[in-house]
Amino acid sequence: MDYKVCVVAPNEHISHTVHELVEELKHELQGKIIIVNGDMENGVRNAKSVIERGVDAIISRGGTAYLLSQVYTRVPVIAIQIDALDILKTVRRIGEDKHIGFISYSNVIYQYQAMAEVLGVNKIPYFQFVDYGEEYRIEQFVQEAKECGVDILIGGAHVQDYAKKYGISSVFLESGKDTVLKAIREAETAIIVRRKEQENLKIINDIVDHAYIGIVVFDKHCHVKKWNTTFLSMFPQLLQFGTENLEEQIRHIFASKVQISGIHEFCLSGTLLHLLGQRLCPADRAGPSQTLLQHVK
Repeated sequence: MDYKVCVVAPNEHISHTVHELVEELKHELQGKIIIVNGDMENGVRNAKSVIERGVDAIISRGGTAYLLSQVYTRVPVIAIQIDALDILKTVRRIGEDKHIGFISYSNVIYQYQAMAEVLGVNKIPYFQFVDYGEEYRIEQFVQEAKECGVDILIGGAHVQDYAKKYGISSVFLESGKDTVLKAIREAETAIIVRRKEQENLKIINDIVDHAYIGIVVFDKHCHVKKWNTTFLSMFPQLLQFGTENLEEQIRHIFASKVQISGIHEFCLSGTLLHLLGQRLCPADRAGPSQTLLQHVK
């Protein structure tokens, strides 16, 4: 399968790991993976030109993956996960006599706590959860960790930066090669699913375009998403002001008749109004020139 994936590496370790994987699996990955370096906003900015030239999926980690998913809503964004084995390896690199602090996202910390409970090991007395989009709180958490007597912190790049600023040792929480490869496989699956959806959408668009009845499609907010030429030929008055504001004209005239809350059935002679995500039911009482839309909750 041919595809292009942009990996936005928020740190050197991830960049190096992806390079290793491409080299080891060159028969299937070479030419398909584009690596861009950068953390958080820098990563989004550095990847902009690559993504806008056209990619099938994006891979990153942590807060950088979250930011990319907010900016590029039409492209699958896969987050590299940190599993329990990655955490265990990191903890074991730290001496027994250290007072350890852990600052990370809740899903990462919960994995460690579950693992510690199973193994009967609890080497980390200080935890702080960071929500996606609230990385600005990390500096405050590092300060609190120092006040609590923490000797060494486990976390991502931001934790390392602030730990250095406040004179605390830190260990970077790495993602293993297996978790990076897993993200690539998830991206491949997402690409297959997305391409299948696009094929199905093309079939639906072809049906709408060539239907002998007039069709206009609204989303759940009653915004016009599509119409066919038969629909326009039935309502020539829509074109009297040109096509520039056609969607707004259609919405203004017809949306009030298909409000999600309130009217659940609507008959219009010769025309089918379709709400996305809702089922179309034939009307027993509709005449031969009528089609009934029923909103099925």
